[in-house]
Amino acid sequence: MPTAPECPRCGYDLAGQIAAWHPNGDSLDGANCPTQSTCSECGLTFEWRALLNPTISGPTWFLETTRHKYLRATRVTWLQALRPWTFWRTISLELRPRPRRILLSLALLLATFFLLHAVIGFSGRVGIMTLSPNYPTRWASARTTDLTIIAKSAVSQFARDWNSTFLFRNDTDFQPRYLPVWFGPMVAFTCMPPFMLLCLPWTLARSKVRLSHIARASLYVISPLVALLVIVLVCDLVRYIAGSAGWHRADYFDYLTSPLRWLHPFNRSNGYRASNTAVFYAITLFLWYLIYWYQVLRHGWRMADYRPVYFALIIPAILLTLLILVLIPGAMLMTV
Repeated sequence: MPTAPECPRCGYDLAGQIAAWHPNGDSLDGANCPTQSTCSECGLTFEWRALLNPTISGPTWFLETTRHKYLRATRVTWLQALRPWTFWRTISLELRPRPRRILLSLALLLATFFLLHAVIGFSGRVGIMTLSPNYPTRWASARTTDLTIIAKSAVSQFARDWNSTFLFRNDTDFQPRYLPVWFGPMVAFTCMPPFMLLCLPWTLARSKVRLSHIARASLYVISPLVALLVIVLVCDLVRYIAGSAGWHRADYFDYLTSPLRWLHPFNRSNGYRASNTAVFYAITLFLWYLIYWYQVLRHGWRMADYRPVYFALIIPAILLTLLILVLIPGAMLMTV
């Protein structure tokens, strides 16, 4: 048991309530210990057993509390975060936030993704140049055995693919019209709600939500990005395999005509019109963010006045989303 137990939401010292269990100096065995209590500072109702022993109220797969199998906990936690209606009912306030662990797990996932993506991309380009019967300058037909030349060409081709996908470039020039329309709601609902939480009197003055809890919710809101990167990895894997096999000439290697265009998050259509796939992801992310922050306020932080706080967070985020969509060329032309 900690020497000075604190309220899980606001951090108020609750040692005085424990002292009131045996005011006459009785032993702990004879003390009258209540099962629940209410913080006099922020009004949070909590269970003493969960506060004094947080491990019993947390799931075994949670990366912030696990002591073993950290890699498995990282994978499971970020997958569970995609379901906020169950995630924030499971992750209670009594579990002390550990933002550093969350950041470390996120860095681990991103590093793993880019490493796998580089390996798949480089290997795929080598396979296309050496195996594909439809490649215009097939290295195998020219009987090229210089591995240095093949490696340099593969790196150059993959770098162009990478710039086009993640840096929104066409060759070397930045093309803002390549930005997917789901970029708007992702930026707005990731940045604006935490900012509003720091400005609203409900969170810091009335409900007194600690900054560590705000940091936790602000980090797990990035979980859709992790899911989108996994989809990109799968699409590119299929893309390079199809390109190496020479299926449909170059169709599978071009997301504008490939069947993968209905799945790839970074797919863009010709001209300035947003692709149907990007529009689908934008609408899905928008609805997901609405559910996410509602679950955070009501079940994650157990705020009594969660409704006005929710609208105070969502309305500025929606306005910022519309502003970003206006700034992205073609984003508002979302007709089929």
